[in-house]
Amino acid sequence: MIESFRTYFEALAVNLRAADAIDVVVIATLVYAVFAWLRHRVSRVVGFGIATVAVLYSLAQLLDLYLTSMVFQVGLTAIVVALVIVFQDDIRRLFERLRTMTWWEREQSGVELGGVDTLVEAVDQLAGQKMGALIVLPGRESLDVHLHGGIEADAAVSVPMLMSIFHPKTAGHDGAVVMRGGRMAKFAVHLPLSTDLSRVGPGGTRHAAALGLAERCDAFVIVVSEERGTISVAREGDLVEVASAAELRREIERFARHEGVGQRRAIWPRWATRNVGLKFASLGIASLLWVLFAYRVETVQRTYEVPIEYRGLESSWYLQDPKPIKARVELSGSERTFDRIEPSQLKISVDMGKIKEGPVQLSLGDDHLNEPAGVSVTDIEPRSLRLKAHKLVKVQLPVKASIQGKLPQGYQLDRVITKPGRVEVLVPSFLEGYVTELSTEPIQVDELTASKTVQKNLVLPQHVRHKGQKPPQIKIHLDIGPEARRTGGGPSL
Repeated sequence: MIESFRTYFEALAVNLRAADAIDVVVIATLVYAVFAWLRHRVSRVVGFGIATVAVLYSLAQLLDLYLTSMVFQVGLTAIVVALVIVFQDDIRRLFERLRTMTWWEREQSGVELGGVDTLVEAVDQLAGQKMGALIVLPGRESLDVHLHGGIEADAAVSVPMLMSIFHPKTAGHDGAVVMRGGRMAKFAVHLPLSTDLSRVGPGGTRHAAALGLAERCDAFVIVVSEERGTISVAREGDLVEVASAAELRREIERFARHEGVGQRRAIWPRWATRNVGLKFASLGIASLLWVLFAYRVETVQRTYEVPIEYRGLESSWYLQDPKPIKARVELSGSERTFDRIEPSQLKISVDMGKIKEGPVQLSLGDDHLNEPAGVSVTDIEPRSLRLKAHKLVKVQLPVKASIQGKLPQGYQLDRVITKPGRVEVLVPSFLEGYVTELSTEPIQVDELTASKTVQKNLVLPQHVRHKGQKPPQIKIHLDIGPEARRTGGGPSL
């Protein structure tokens, strides 16, 4: 058992890539975001629903439940759409959480330590006079999507100002005051109401609004009861009554410390030191998921048809009918390694730099294959090649025009002139003396009644090559006249 684990981890260390590490970090980040999201009580319903669906689907696949699997396949899109519609607020909150893990577009904090005394004193006086009040201190998440209405103020906070805003005779006393940067940004703002009346308790609409905003973002909301004169704070989906102004101050300072207000810049960013245990747990889960589903260390064998190429062969040599032109190659390696192989890029390359004339036998070894990293060659078929090598000889051969068809009645072909009349080509030594002439592409003369000059390509016999990149075009002049001009035998072709 120990030896098996040792072998497994050795193989893991050898095959681990930088891309795999990035893969794990990305999944760990998503897992952490989901866990942070599910810590909110409202979102746990979504997590339970998704987990239930995932368990049912896994059981259906494991136990081969045909009907259940078919329902999942057919209704998967409908399930996803339904989840998005039903839990759209929770999904939006998840993305808000992801956004607050970055350092850009952060909501300006509503807390300034220098203004806490003023704020606490104002809330204490409001509670003493039983004036209902709602005061919002933003956290890291944006509030814009949750706030409605309100009047822009951008004013310094003072006790008389807050007392006047929340006085029952003023028009905006039922709304909330939103703080930003220690200043009053807006007042008479409407907040979303919570539907969890059990946690609202004996409180009224103000308490439902404070809890409703705390359920949807990380804002800190202070609420003063108009009927009872009590002070409560709502944060992270909880509504808690505080016993005194001193306790309220401690709660605000705790929130400020969480937001990093008044603290010296740390060596490490705050997001890197928060929830360290949860981050390590997310990294562990992502690593386990990668080992279970992404990392495939099992050794498999696969066979490919690979072309054979001959490199280093000088232009003065000719290989007579090299066969086969492909070889069957069997490779061994892990599945994930084969996923990275492009079969069209595999080839067997044979060095022909030291070839000699006559029969040649070449052995194919593993080093002839451009073997991808992470795999080994198990077999190559065939293991040897039998070829014949011949020197190419330069010869000058006459060019003959290929005439097809018959001239119309009353006309004859007097002469055929080709330019050039002779072309130098390369002929394998075993064909020297057997190939005596070259021909052009066919020329149809069925409808010709007058002399004509045409251009045609040179057609090379099998095994014959032109010394240049491509054979030259041949200019052919056909001298055509009436049969009455005939003075002797037919034209010389």
